[in-house]
Amino acid sequence: MIRIITALFITLIGQFCFAQKAKIFKPGKVSLVGYHESINQIHSKGGFTITRADSNFKSSNVYKVNLKSGRAISHSPIPGEQIYNDSGFIRLLGDHRYFFTSNRPTNNSSSHDDWNLFTYLQMDVPLSKDIKPIQELNTNKSECCLVINEKGNAYFSSNRDESWDIFQAQYSLDSLKFVDIRKVEGLSTEEDEWPSFINPANNLIIFSSIRKSGLGGDDLYFAINESGDWKSEIFSDKINTASYEDSGLISPDLKYLYFSSRKADKHGNKDSNIYRIKLAKTKLKAYFERKK
Repeated sequence: MIRIITALFITLIGQFCFAQKAKIFKPGKVSLVGYHESINQIHSKGGFTITRADSNFKSSNVYKVNLKSGRAISHSPIPGEQIYNDSGFIRLLGDHRYFFTSNRPTNNSSSHDDWNLFTYLQMDVPLSKDIKPIQELNTNKSECCLVINEKGNAYFSSNRDESWDIFQAQYSLDSLKFVDIRKVEGLSTEEDEWPSFINPANNLIIFSSIRKSGLGGDDLYFAINESGDWKSEIFSDKINTASYEDSGLISPDLKYLYFSSRKADKHGNKDSNIYRIKLAKTKLKAYFERKK
């Protein structure tokens, strides 16, 4: 269970010092000692939402962060429901429908050890009855980490085939259903993968994995598909460490890569904190230069 939550609670915001590795973003305001933070979504008009969990991942809440002040304000779409771990809230631009991961029970599972994907239409008065499992994506195993772009290209992780693999689907804005669901063979291995970002063109994905080629724990990878096949590569040690890194996101202005890491801070704390690094300082620099 800790691995799943860790994958959900990994983010990408911090302040990069040139020629240095990423630094913790807003310590004491956004990144707190004794808590685990991760970014759910970065908004095009500035600001972002994060999930903050306690040190044991027993409870979590959603916060809205103002980039200018760095303040994190409680902003749970589902207030008063801390008996479950609800994480990774995302929604399409202009829509009030949230997608998220939770260990709350579904029709096919009542175990808090199972993770499933849910949808929720936010109303003026949020009600639990509006929360519905995404039946077409969920199985009797676990699913998590749904990411989606504005065209409805969606990716998520599932252990339905024993290891955690990446699956893709197409979200229909007409039927509000996910269709054409299939495993992405070019991204899935026996060493577990969890997606955290898909670009608008549907040809760049960021994910975390515990592959033997990594530096230890979860590491961040990216994959590019420009000729019909996904080609994966690990991010450098400016980002990855022997600890856990995941939940990589790219800011809408294409300036920063945000992620979360559990590497020890200067005081020895190993909470998941939010970091960021300039995109031009990463291996993705060449990809974006080709797109200019």
